[in-house]
Amino acid sequence: MTHRTRVAFCERPPDLVARAARSVLSRFDLRIPDSDEPAAIRSALRGADALLARKRRVGGRELDQSAAKLIVMLGRHPVSVALEEAAARGAPVVAVPHPGAIAVADHTLALLLAVTRRIVEGDRGVREGGYRSRGLSPSRTTEESFAFNWLGRDDIVALEGRTLGLAGFGAIGQEVARRARGFGMKVSMFQRRPLREPWPGRFGVRQRGSFGELLETSDIVSLHLPHTEATSNLLDGAALDRMKRGAILVNTARGGLVDEAALAERLRDGRLGGAGLDVFREEPLPEAHPLAQAPGAVLAPHTGGAGAGGARELFARVGEAVDAFFAGRAGPRRESSGGDGT
Repeated sequence: MTHRTRVAFCERPPDLVARAARSVLSRFDLRIPDSDEPAAIRSALRGADALLARKRRVGGRELDQSAAKLIVMLGRHPVSVALEEAAARGAPVVAVPHPGAIAVADHTLALLLAVTRRIVEGDRGVREGGYRSRGLSPSRTTEESFAFNWLGRDDIVALEGRTLGLAGFGAIGQEVARRARGFGMKVSMFQRRPLREPWPGRFGVRQRGSFGELLETSDIVSLHLPHTEATSNLLDGAALDRMKRGAILVNTARGGLVDEAALAERLRDGRLGGAGLDVFREEPLPEAHPLAQAPGAVLAPHTGGAGAGGARELFARVGEAVDAFFAGRAGPRRESSGGDGT
């Protein structure tokens, strides 16, 4: 009688992630460490056929502690996997893009475009007949005759050549960088644990030495950090004042990262050029909140991850990848130490 395929996490995942994995991957013998202590991880890895990698580094030690023939990276890029060590042991690495990260990255760029192209203000002006205040009247258009920029906005910004600074560079930050490069943007990033070589070059990003440096050198700052005691109010008034004058803030992470009153003040006085916000300290956002009246702010009702299927969809894809590998079928693209990371 053959055993069920043994699949092990190489670290203790958050409870929400663990619950989704247990529910979706129930056909496997799933091992989840009950802590990040070395003994707990060794116990989970022992005899595992496949390893699931998240943020913790996975390499020869983990492979040697298990019987793993496959490593599955939860995310598009196996930044936490020692590819050379995996290759030396004959264990292929399969990267499974996170559908939630993809959705949030799309939403991040949507908010950024809404702010820089003044989409909300333009929509409102069109609906309300804003052309009348400029002495215009409707007339039929042709190929050569039309009312270009009929609301007369002079605050629209092109993204090409602008520097996007990513605070945090996990799965979502990496997906945002991928999209931003498609717009011709220069991308910088900062995270507490520096990204190991050769990944910055593969991602086409510049790694900044500090969060303050990221703020001071970016035209747009996008937040992709968890809300912890250490990151609460990370963007307070002093930090916001380190951003370039006219810079734009995008937050699709957690509302508690930002001092919202200080942000609203800097939008009102023109110190900052705009903000695209999907998350807030208090949700739903109260109608009388200062941000609700702040100029240049585009506000969304925490829908960044909507439509993606979340962690359950991720683990459905993981399960398909594991099944395909052990059945000898072609699965998702396998990674090598010479990949381009795109």
